[in-house]
Amino acid sequence: MSFDNVRLPLDIERGVKVAPQFAVSKVRLANGFSRSLLRQNFPAREWNISYGLQNLTGAAVDEGLLAIYNFYMARGGILNSFRLRDWIDYQLVQEIIGTGDAKEYQYQIIKTYTDFGSFARSQEITKPSNDAGDTTTAARVNAVAQTETTDFDIDYTSGIMTFLAAGANIPLANATMSSTGTLTRRIVHTSGTVLAVNDYAKISGFADADNAVPAEEAWQVTATISGQLDFTLIVSSGLARDVTLGVAEGPVVSGVNVNRMTPIPNTEDIDITVDFDRHVSFDRVVNFELALETVGRVKKIMVIEER
Repeated sequence: MSFDNVRLPLDIERGVKVAPQFAVSKVRLANGFSRSLLRQNFPAREWNISYGLQNLTGAAVDEGLLAIYNFYMARGGILNSFRLRDWIDYQLVQEIIGTGDAKEYQYQIIKTYTDFGSFARSQEITKPSNDAGDTTTAARVNAVAQTETTDFDIDYTSGIMTFLAAGANIPLANATMSSTGTLTRRIVHTSGTVLAVNDYAKISGFADADNAVPAEEAWQVTATISGQLDFTLIVSSGLARDVTLGVAEGPVVSGVNVNRMTPIPNTEDIDITVDFDRHVSFDRVVNFELALETVGRVKKIMVIEER
């Protein structure tokens, strides 16, 4: 399934009906007691977006349903997923998403749900939003404000924050890449020495599909000389990172950049304020009825949360 980075029309979103459902198996034992088993840590949410039409009147009802129909056709039905703003649950306000260990520089954005007592459950937020009109994204480390693109980057399609070092974005001229081992690579370039041993960095700009280094991957420099950069992939237990990478041979047409990253010091908390969307797709059964006389005749149009 492909992801389309688009949202439903706002007027439709504001009227949806959401049903979060935990997958729980309950078994009645012979002694009369029951035992429950939670099969998923997070609820499988589903939304009936036809309720959004009830906020519309007159010709707007037909126009709204036609907009959903067009949106459905553009997605190829259930083929492509998209964003949905769940207006009952769409904000993080100074939410703590991790604590530094002097090694990790990437953190998955999460939201923690806490009850009236002390029980809490956390869920990953994979679709933070930076749409116009949203709450301005803000992050702090140890209560010190950080600046986006200078101190950190956010992948708004995965929800991963990457903390950058000073002078993070370093362009490399005429770069080529080759393999020197299972998890090691060498970049030859004409920009001179750009990093120091044990620096953390991510490499981007190898546009050829066979030669690409994923932008979210992290590499640790093991040696550096003028015009040559050797680096090793660091696989973290906290984040699942792809280690199956191709090898670039020959010059790169597009520019290559090295982005230096910095681990967060021990015991320092990271918190973030940001709006977010849900990753959803249309359910398999979607019924449209365009010839409307009353909004009550609108058929059920369901979307479901994707993982």
